[in-house]
Amino acid sequence: MPKSERAGVDAEIGKLIAEARKRQKVSRDKAAEMLGLSTQMLQKHERGITPITVNRLLQLTEALGIPLSDCLPGAKSRAKKELIVVNTEEQLLVRAYREIPGGGMKSKAVELFQEMAKSGKTGRGRLASPRVFVR
Repeated sequence: MPKSERAGVDAEIGKLIAEARKRQKVSRDKAAEMLGLSTQMLQKHERGITPITVNRLLQLTEALGIPLSDCLPGAKSRAKKELIVVNTEEQLLVRAYREIPGGGMKSKAVELFQEMAKSGKTGRGRLASPRVFVR
């Protein structure tokens, strides 16, 4: 791929990163802190000046709690949209999950909830104040 095409892809990925970060209502300063980057370096990634590595992109999408496809050009049009309705408690659960540090703690939390669901210990309350998200 010629250098000019790579630069175009880097700029498009950067634009998608910035859009995803803003959708999640995360400031550039906070996102940079979450990644252990300077705000200036994140800005360079978002503007396509400095290409972002795959590892850093994965770290970013996990920190923002978004699918990788949100930051890949063309992936949104190929991705199947799934409609999710959540109530206030579920929103709180998602927010708490996003605050869990890495190191396997998130996967342990998921396993815990999956086990609770299997054993029938979770309650199914009514949907109070539902919100709709498209993922």
